[in-house]
Amino acid sequence: MADKLIEAIPPIPPGWWLDSTIVNISIKVLNACTPPRHKALEYFFIKAAQDAKRTLPQFWTVNSEKVNMVVFEATESLNDDIAKTISRYWFEALGNVSDNFEIIIDAALSEFEPWGTSAAQELFFLRGEQSKNRKYKGVVEEALNRLMSENNSRYDRAEAEYNSISSKPPDETEITTTSKAAILTDH
Repeated sequence: MADKLIEAIPPIPPGWWLDSTIVNISIKVLNACTPPRHKALEYFFIKAAQDAKRTLPQFWTVNSEKVNMVVFEATESLNDDIAKTISRYWFEALGNVSDNFEIIIDAALSEFEPWGTSAAQELFFLRGEQSKNRKYKGVVEEALNRLMSENNSRYDRAEAEYNSISSKPPDETEITTTSKAAILTDH
């Protein structure tokens, strides 16, 4: 259901990434959620990233690092739960539109929490999608191996979070019904 809601939104202006609009909307929504997660917001990040790429094909080539800093700076002052969610949605969106995983890898190896764990978690998702991204298989695997040797506790946290998310059954709102609609008759 959340994906249908997001699909109905007209193209999201790429400038919303640079002027913090996407992050500010996210903070407001997540402050009202307990726990601070929202499936529609996750899809909003992905759609906004895809819209930026469709509208301006070079947007992510030119602006990935700038947007990364906008999101990072916004999450620094947030409580860890909200920062973790926003950074997870950001890295998921970036992983969906960018062929350059260096930003995600650098964040996964950084000293910052929960930023680094969210980035590392996205590396697990990217590794799980290797059939789609075969040419990046070595880059992602190498980054995860490096993370395991340099920060094993982050590797373990990210892997546990990845396993927790990827093994959850779909939300009730995401389950598709297969029953036919009732037909009203005069009988």
